[in-house]
Amino acid sequence: MTGHEFTIETLTGLGLPPATARVIREKIVSLPGDLTQPEIWTRISRSILTPTVPFAVHSLLFHEVYKTWDHSNGPPPAWSPTPTETAVTNAARLLDKTGYDSVSGLHRWSVQNRAGFWTAIVETLGIRFSRPPRSIVDLSNGVEAPAWFPGARMNIAESCFTSPPDAAAVIYMAEGGRITSATYGELDRLSNRVANSLCTLGIEPGGMVAIAMPMTLEAVAAYVGIVKAGCCVVSIADSFAPDEIATRLRITGTKTVITQ
Repeated sequence: MTGHEFTIETLTGLGLPPATARVIREKIVSLPGDLTQPEIWTRISRSILTPTVPFAVHSLLFHEVYKTWDHSNGPPPAWSPTPTETAVTNAARLLDKTGYDSVSGLHRWSVQNRAGFWTAIVETLGIRFSRPPRSIVDLSNGVEAPAWFPGARMNIAESCFTSPPDAAAVIYMAEGGRITSATYGELDRLSNRVANSLCTLGIEPGGMVAIAMPMTLEAVAAYVGIVKAGCCVVSIADSFAPDEIATRLRITGTKTVITQ
């Protein structure tokens, strides 16, 4: 970007003070000319734009950076992780496990070797089965009707507590504005209380249980607890009006609601 794509007047028209608009434009003009579009956007989003800059400015600069983007490569990225952030992702673990050095190479392999890919996924993510599958995929009815993990039994909640009990599981803002966290051990105990209570109420596996709560620690524990009990979660946003809540409950046939 040379800066000719937008003027200080354009930036001030989007809500920036003139002095801030000049600083932002000067920083963008001074960027090296040999950067790729993702590299330009990474520098702009991390060192130039801040939460105090109006979103309209974020949007303008994003679209200017990527206006000549080759969409055959997919949509332009709004965020690019650092090498340190990338190294701790499940995708990086999967690349290391399978020996590929790029996501595109991994994708080609996943298309050509579906069973191998999903075997690696299960092992990398630590998915636990109470009864293992007879195979990864059964194509006896043709590729148009695959049966994935035939014969397997599982409760996905069992795969959610493989981290150390004292590791942080949920980081949230408690009442009063204080940022705090709950460990895996604490979340396990809270969700067990929910699951046991549902069993005590006579809610059988497969039953519909709704959550009508804001996104609190208790809501997370309720969600995991419902899954632990083998029930189905019906999510209801706390912004729903009463008639919208009633419609959701009626459609799903829910008889039990966890709320505050």
